[in-house]
Amino acid sequence: MVITKRNKKKYPLKITPKYGKPFYVPDQRKFKSDFVQHHGCSLAGFYIAMRFLGKPKTMSWLLKWSKKHLKIESKIPISQVYKGLKKIAPKSKRAGITFRRKVTAQELRTALARGYLVLYETKDPIHTNPLMWDDTKCCVRNFSHGGKEKTTVELLIKKQCGNDTYRGCVFIRP
Repeated sequence: MVITKRNKKKYPLKITPKYGKPFYVPDQRKFKSDFVQHHGCSLAGFYIAMRFLGKPKTMSWLLKWSKKHLKIESKIPISQVYKGLKKIAPKSKRAGITFRRKVTAQELRTALARGYLVLYETKDPIHTNPLMWDDTKCCVRNFSHGGKEKTTVELLIKKQCGNDTYRGCVFIRP
């Protein structure tokens, strides 16, 4: 994985994974829309997933499409992001998109080791985390708020969201 810093305030990082298409990491706090600033973490995950699958869409296009086609609570539930991915990118080359309500540490570790992009919902506060395995540093990377941070599978499992509306995990195979 190659991580490149950019001079763009809305998209400060470019990620080039070993498998899958390159994508930008949006900083949701830099957008004008109040919804995106305060409740746009799942929309940012949706954006990253679309780029990873080779179906680039803008954040504003995804927001408009989501408002028209998906059920939105205070934010877009991860199950609705999964439905959106299946509708917009149903037959991406070789890609497979899978949704789980609850995930074990072994399932998460296996998916990350295989080069999957994982959209993972955590609690306190409820937040969508795009995750990938960084093979250059041998660690799990969380791409959120325009940045990257190291994390562990054990910490993610402890913070797994249990809310009936928002819990879940989306595995996206490159």
